[in-house]
Order: sequence, then C-alpha cells, then structure tokens
Amino acid sequence: MIWIDLANSPHVLFFKPIIEKLNNVIITIRDFGQTIELAKKFNLEFEVIGKHDGKSKIKKFFGLFKRANQLKSFIKDKNVILGLSHNSYHQILACKMLKIKNITFMDFEGQIANHLAFRLSDLVVVPKFFKKHYLKLYGAKNVRFYSGLKEEVYLWNFNDNSDYILELGIKRDLPICVMRPPATSSLYYKRNELFFEVLNFISKECKVILILRNREQINELKLNKIINENIIIPNEFLDGPRLLYWADFAISAGGTMNRESALLGTPTYSIFKGIKGGVDEYLENLGILKFIKSPKEIRIERKRVYKKLVDKPIVLNEILEIIEQNLKLIS
Repeated sequence: MIWIDLANSPHVLFFKPIIEKLNNVIITIRDFGQTIELAKKFNLEFEVIGKHDGKSKIKKFFGLFKRANQLKSFIKDKNVILGLSHNSYHQILACKMLKIKNITFMDFEGQIANHLAFRLSDLVVVPKFFKKHYLKLYGAKNVRFYSGLKEEVYLWNFNDNSDYILELGIKRDLPICVMRPPATSSLYYKRNELFFEVLNFISKECKVILILRNREQINELKLNKIINENIIIPNEFLDGPRLLYWADFAISAGGTMNRESALLGTPTYSIFKGIKGGVDEYLENLGILKFIKSPKEIRIERKRVYKKLVDKPIVLNEILEIIEQNLKLIS
C-alpha cells in the first residue's frame, strides 16, 4: 500500500495524475485551503485528518506532533510500505515513527521547515533548478532531480476551448487580472505592502478576480480601504488553471499560481517578498515571469494569444519512474 498525504491545495493537482498511475493507494488530507474541494472534484477517496494550525509558530510546533500522531494511529494497521507527499512534515514524522520509507517532493528553497522534512525523509525529490547549496543546508542525504516544474505534471494535457471568464458571468468590458495575496499563515511570510499598492493601482483600470487564501484577508482589504466594484472576490470554488488561462494577466505573491500562469502562456507578475526560488529564476530568465517592485511595471492590456507552453508528460513520467524504482527497492 502507498500512502499519500495531501496537506495543501496544490498537492491535490500535483498528485492526481500520479495517483491515476499507481495501484493500492490510501489518501489522507489536511483540512486547509481548497484541498477537500479539489479532492472531491477529482472523485478521490480520502480520509480527512487534522487541520491547519494558523499563524502562531507555537501552535504550528505542537500541531505538527498532534497531526503526526493522528496520522500514525490511522495508518499503523494499513500495511503501508511507502509514504509520498509534497513536504508534508506531519506525514514524514509519522513515517519515521512507524519506520515506513518516505519520499518528499519540494520545489521552494525558502521554506525553513525544509530543515525538518529533508533531514527525516528517505528521499528528497526536487526540480533540477533547485539551488543545490540549500540541499546541503537543509541536511538532505538522498536526492533525485526531475527536469522541469511540478506544475507540468498536471498542466501538460490541459485543454480548454470555452471562455471561463464568461462562464462565471464576468463581462470583458475591461482587462481581467487574476490576483492572489501573500500566504500570511506561512512560516516564510513577510509583510507585503506592494500587494496593496498593486491592487489599488490595477483595480482602477481592470477587473481583478482576487483569490483569497482565507476569509481573514477580507478584513485586511477593508483596513487598507481597498474594496471597489472592480475587485471580484469569489465565494465559490473556482478552477484555477482555467481561470489563469483565460485571464489577461496574473499577479501573485505566492509561487504555484505564478508558475501555472506562466506555463499556461498568461503574462505573469510576481510580488513575492522573500528568497527567490531557483524555479522562479528559471522562468524569469525565460521571460515568462516578471518580478516587480512597482505597480507601474505592470502592462494592463488584453491577452492576445491563448497557448500553453508545455504539452508533454516528461516530468510526470520521470516522477513515476522514481517512485517505481523505490518500490522495487522496498519489495
């Protein structure tokens, strides 16, 4: 039995094509973001165990051991031989307690919890653009690389011929921007005033579909007096890749959405404050991701060409091969 723990929304998208190729998989999910909604959309069978512990580092610390023990109790009689996650610290710790081999995938150097995940994992799998000195810093002992981006795993066969913006009932009388705030509950979060400056600037000239990470961020918008008729805050679950593909441009203070947008051929701007990851530097060098310091660097215009930049399952096949090789070693 293979055990996959999905601790955040992007993990569902990443692991779905992998799950489809594996046999005898058991899935656990942390109640956070849109993880449960996405898993239901893809008709995955799963067990919800634990939830996010909020911003407090103390709560995160104790929450780590709490959920790890909850996972341990659930998994201990399931005949699991391999654990897979995208840096689920809870699963990695539970695997160590149960003496189950585990593989963690990761693509961002700035996550300080890599110190724990990389040291405890039996195998760390990262994109080839991952800055190598961080692997040593975080104590990774056994490392494998894949040739592209994790987002390629699920975007290579993306295809959409119907304007999702119009399906949502949003008129195209102005350019459409999809925007995402910083991950305020993450360990690597740094106060980001540029987000508010950019939102205030672009919402005067275009419609902004603002994808909040949590409802608390609405209060921040109100405090900064940045809510107007051009800012659209969806209440329902939206299809992220479709939304980004049909947007005229995208702006995010995070990582996954920017990489998805860039690979889908949408003009993409990053307002991330923190360590610039190797993957993002790669996209920046290709000219498909732009890091900005001022709202005036943004070109507010309509998207002219709808064409994604990836169409082969190269990364998916590489990851499946790594998993199969490790299964053979275990058995």
